[in-house]
Amino acid sequence: MNTPELIVRCKAHLTRIEEMAARGMKDGSVLLEVARFAGVANVLRWEAEAEYEMARLATETRERAQRDAAAGVTQ
Repeated sequence: MNTPELIVRCKAHLTRIEEMAARGMKDGSVLLEVARFAGVANVLRWEAEAEYEMARLATETRERAQRDAAAGVTQ
């Protein structure tokens, strides 16, 4: 599942929670929906962390290659 799909799922869960709250529901189904939202939100957070780490590593690799090239280092 990709990030845009996860965002859509988070919004859908939040909408259902808001609808349940508007109807005054206070049973276990609300807690279940909150748990589902939390699960999807965690996956979204993990996706974001992975994307950040990949970008950080790419930047680090590019900077190292530029430093090596400036120093005349060849592989």
